[in-house]
Amino acid sequence: KTIAMLCNTLSKLPETSLILNADDPLVAQFEKKTGLPVVYYGLGKHEKVITTSSGVKEAKFCPLCGTKLTYAYYHYGQIGSYHCTGCGFTRPQPRVEGFQVKTDNKTANCFVCCPKGVVSLNLPVYGLYNLYNALAALTASLNLNISLTAIISALQNYIPVIGRMERYNFQGKPVFLNLVKNPAGFNEGLAALLETREKSDVFFAINDLDADGKDISWLWDVDFEKLADKEKYFNIFVCTGTRGEEMALRLKYANLPISKIKICPVQKRAVKEVLSGTGKTAFLLTTYTALWPTEKFLVKIAQKERIYEAERVPSVS
Repeated sequence: KTIAMLCNTLSKLPETSLILNADDPLVAQFEKKTGLPVVYYGLGKHEKVITTSSGVKEAKFCPLCGTKLTYAYYHYGQIGSYHCTGCGFTRPQPRVEGFQVKTDNKTANCFVCCPKGVVSLNLPVYGLYNLYNALAALTASLNLNISLTAIISALQNYIPVIGRMERYNFQGKPVFLNLVKNPAGFNEGLAALLETREKSDVFFAINDLDADGKDISWLWDVDFEKLADKEKYFNIFVCTGTRGEEMALRLKYANLPISKIKICPVQKRAVKEVLSGTGKTAFLLTTYTALWPTEKFLVKIAQKERIYEAERVPSVS
């Protein structure tokens, strides 16, 4: 229904150009379904792509004919290099493409090939999803005839909005705050944890209010099992929020040691618990309505990192 509604709306805007993610079949389908001119962006194959995906994919089947899609590789979720053997629907060649991708728990970097040449893009935020956001902004800006130099400068001075892997400092300890609201996004948040090869303390705040969605069964689609594979890097998992108990249960069934799982119903106490842990880094992952009280309390006791803020542009995410 959502796709049909979007196609119907776009059909009434004949002079519209679409900026689409070539790596997502759910998005790329809009070229054929609308007939509108399209400019694609995407990421090329890099050292961290995977050939099998254990994560839940929102598009296992071709959106045009229903045949199961085959993948040469995945970036995450259903994002990757796909092909349909039924109708030939395949990942289009992007006009703007990132390659030689490098990410750690602080930055995301790549080279970008576009009609105006090859440039280096260095983002002060973590995650492939942030690279995708940057490539989308870059592609749209080029389509508006903004200079490539201005675009790169703006992106490299980007300030993340609340909950987009914000960095804080608590008594010398790096603290990361990230919003999680679906399996794909949660899996990318977990990937940040796994990038850190040192002891960490982890906070999960899961609410089920209207803005979060009442049904939290999607937690069972998140690949928490990969935390168990690297369990030695984590001291404690503090679970809070209106569904903190269910979060703790999910971790138990992911084969994480019960001794490392703690339920703390009071959110402020949970934040204090994870920040006072013995780990060298703390990660706070929260659903939407838990994000704001977490951030409000966090700014009172920790220092938000604001590197070169005076020179940066406002968030565009």
